[in-house]
Amino acid sequence: MSRRVLLWSILVLCLILSACAAPAAPSSDAAMTADDDAVMEEKKIVNMWVGTNDTADCVIEVAVNSFNEQSDTIEVIANKKADMINAVRPALAAGTGPDLVQTHGPAFVAEFALADQLMPLDDFVDQFGWNELFVPWALDLGRIDGNLYSFSSACPGILRMRPGLMVPTSGR
Repeated sequence: MSRRVLLWSILVLCLILSACAAPAAPSSDAAMTADDDAVMEEKKIVNMWVGTNDTADCVIEVAVNSFNEQSDTIEVIANKKADMINAVRPALAAGTGPDLVQTHGPAFVAEFALADQLMPLDDFVDQFGWNELFVPWALDLGRIDGNLYSFSSACPGILRMRPGLMVPTSGR
């Protein structure tokens, strides 16, 4: 997996996961210590299914583990599935699928979205400024019947370039 694809995948994962976090409740006791806060705040669990190939191992090692180390509010649990897409189909149909669904592309997303098995992501577009972050076609690929259900993290050029943003050149 190239470094560029991996970086985009990590970014997309972080954006989606940050959207799942519940805001921390304000503390009414000013005398609480940092240890008390840690005990009171329980991390939200986000389940994600991945394949069993080297790419999945890389996603777990680089994206999931790194995210879990830096997040105080969310923990991603990545479960390996030998035939992920065929494991996802019946699980989503039964309402027991993972929180984050990886697919092989827009055709698979359409199958799940049209069966009302996915949550639209439209609210997050405005909340996180995705229209400013992604080029229009990157979001349009994930729209079904006008609602956004997915976007690709594997296409080079999906992010708008901004001053100071460096493009990886090593290919790793």
